[in-house]
Amino acid sequence: MATKKFTTVRIKNETGVKLASVGIVHKYSDEYNQQKEWLNVPNGTSPDEKLIVEYNTGFLTTGRDWWKIVAMTEDGRIFQSAPNNFRGFIDDVENVLNECGWDIVKLAADITIKTEVGGLVAIPIGVVTAILTGLSNSASTAGFKQFFLENKDVDHGVEIILKANEVEFKAIESTATTPFVSTATVEKKVAA
Repeated sequence: MATKKFTTVRIKNETGVKLASVGIVHKYSDEYNQQKEWLNVPNGTSPDEKLIVEYNTGFLTTGRDWWKIVAMTEDGRIFQSAPNNFRGFIDDVENVLNECGWDIVKLAADITIKTEVGGLVAIPIGVVTAILTGLSNSASTAGFKQFFLENKDVDHGVEIILKANEVEFKAIESTATTPFVSTATVEKKVAA
């Protein structure tokens, strides 16, 4: 009999650069679907906030855990986890951006805030969110990494480590990696 479980997911940025935005989509077959976005994640850090995901364990459980990670650097490069089936993701991103309009990307790239040291920085609010929403609303898992959660992961949680060229998934007794590749660049205007 299947038992519904919950666990937490935390991210760690080891890419070598500050990430303006990081998003994760988790799908457990067609039963559960969660997503979260973190903003301004410096290299070498893990944000305090965690994503809570749902999954099933137990006898006759047939569901699968699917994961997608999308990130945007401060200079506008968009990266994504890219298992062997990543072509579907690129198609999905293009479809989402065409559907939502590239205006959201342009608007997000134009938004600026004043930093504590007196400078102005563009913030990519909305770019990763638009991509995550499109991926979450699709039933497809093309471009998603399969990484199973187990009963043992309830208390331990999962850590997803973003590196320069790969994403590492770490649970209590299992690990997996998938490529992390640049798929697009959003041009940003410099605030005067």
